[in-house]
Amino acid sequence: MSHSTGTQRISTQFFLVAAACFVIVAAQAIVYGPSLSHPFIAYDDNTYVYENRNIHSLSWQSVENLFSRSYFHSYTPLALLSHAMDFAIWQTNAFGHHLTSMLLHCANAILFFVACLKLLSKVHSVEPENNVTGQFTNAPTRTIIASFAATLLYSIHPLRVESVAWISDRKDLLMTFFLLVSTLFYVRHVERKSDEVSLRWYLLSVGCFLLALLSKSVAVVLPLLFFVLDWILLRSPGDQLGRRRLLIEKLPFLFLSLIFALIALGAAPKTKLNIIVAQMSSIERTLLPLYSLTFYLAKTLWPQSITPIYDAPGFWLIVVGGSISILISVCTVVLALQGQRGWLASWLSYAILLAPTFALSSGIQPWADRYAYAASIPLTIGVGGLLDFFWRKKRVSRSVLLFVPAGVAVLFGILSARQVHLWSDAETLWRHAVQVSPRVPATHENLGLALSSGGNSEAASQMFRKAIALHPTYAEALFNLGVMFERRAFIDSAEYYYAQAILADSTFADAYTNLGNIYVSRGINETGIALYNRAVTMNPSDADVYYNLGYAYYQSGDKSRAVSFFEKAIVLSPNYAKAHFNLGYVLLEMHNEERALASLIRAAQLGSEEAQKLLHANGHSW
Repeated sequence: MSHSTGTQRISTQFFLVAAACFVIVAAQAIVYGPSLSHPFIAYDDNTYVYENRNIHSLSWQSVENLFSRSYFHSYTPLALLSHAMDFAIWQTNAFGHHLTSMLLHCANAILFFVACLKLLSKVHSVEPENNVTGQFTNAPTRTIIASFAATLLYSIHPLRVESVAWISDRKDLLMTFFLLVSTLFYVRHVERKSDEVSLRWYLLSVGCFLLALLSKSVAVVLPLLFFVLDWILLRSPGDQLGRRRLLIEKLPFLFLSLIFALIALGAAPKTKLNIIVAQMSSIERTLLPLYSLTFYLAKTLWPQSITPIYDAPGFWLIVVGGSISILISVCTVVLALQGQRGWLASWLSYAILLAPTFALSSGIQPWADRYAYAASIPLTIGVGGLLDFFWRKKRVSRSVLLFVPAGVAVLFGILSARQVHLWSDAETLWRHAVQVSPRVPATHENLGLALSSGGNSEAASQMFRKAIALHPTYAEALFNLGVMFERRAFIDSAEYYYAQAILADSTFADAYTNLGNIYVSRGINETGIALYNRAVTMNPSDADVYYNLGYAYYQSGDKSRAVSFFEKAIVLSPNYAKAHFNLGYVLLEMHNEERALASLIRAAQLGSEEAQKLLHANGHSW
């Protein structure tokens, strides 16, 4: 009889877990499914996908290129590789790229459910079984329901929309996937103590941590998260595994963190403060990290006015937000001293995962929804723990514990569906952003870019002027206004605004490049080359600048240098068809027919019509 009862319980629990997973995936499909019909958005999608030559072919050479250098001021080769794999299958059909993002989010939702179930069981001292099924069927029904509710609240929250509906944020989805897997492997390693199987789980955890770092470098904080799990949740104070062994165990993780932190610092732009941060007082900047902790907590509890770029809150809101963070920190420490360690674990883990976004450099927004994608996980697990606690203590009726989270999840789903619609095209997105954050120059600039891509040059110029009116030294808006003038053949005006952009930001590589293009087009090659060299100094990994240098030297009659710079452009961007063609053309003029033919064939294979015509005229195929 006892065996039959146990088997029946396992069957029931397994059914509950399976049903929960099905509903979780279905909820993601309902909320985020409409994003599959959205096009690419000219808000980094061009930079990472459809204009990124580095991902337009999938070969050993292109993969080596992705892993051997940083791109767009960051080192995220695994995220770029995922884009390359999508591009190999779907080309410029945005449906497939959105599908991959949604599937990754579904996987993260299931992993969140598993992690929540395991950690809540650990908090309440439910001993795990050694088989995979027993890891979940051993959990009480209340813990399964609490974990399921927490998963829905996390996965269909409006703060998740940016990461799922925006193709360019693939790096956060991938990083979170591998962080969750690495954490689950680490917990399993701890549970198995010191046997041979434990070592396998440990090595798998290290391997997944490396993959997380290759997806996005902010994963460097994971070893700190493991320390929190060790000292607060996983290992009791009386465990024979002392502090020294705990530290030694983390050394591979810490070593990888150090390496990738240095890589990230090397790739980051060396520029001034972000515009929003630069306008703050020193006191506001000091309190900013504490305010940020409260900011995402507030947006989680009250997800209104969600936007891609947020405005500065003002002095008193920063003070209040910082004070709330300090108060929460004190409360969680007091609860931990009373034996309720889970709250401190949740709050510390949230702060640790959010900490890399506290940087104040110009390349990082002070706040963005995507920053909370991984950081919100510990908080929401804490919500699951609260539901489990009330259910276990019977302090709240079970009807309330079931229907209140269900109602909130439905509300989040409706709000998220509306948010997904905002990401349907760039103009819709940025008109909403201008409405929510009208004092932020970047919202007007990005709306201008959206209008420009839609062919509305006059309206785009007005948006750039509004951005400049809000911040007269806003280099990006000055630069883009110059681009608008150049497109309309007002070259003198374009030259003026490019120069103004350089005055506003002396490290603005694209402004040097475009200004150099103007001088080269006028035949003033020496000045153009000097400007290109400044651009190379600011951004040595930009293949276009080397291509322009090659062209300028060719115009100057220095064919040897032209060849050298075309070759450098190809090293940085192996699929650069124009660079292959120009290299072949110059080599042909230098009577190096064998190398010229190889370059022209490669250019033709990459789609260069000029190379195809030239080869066809000379009786060559490609």
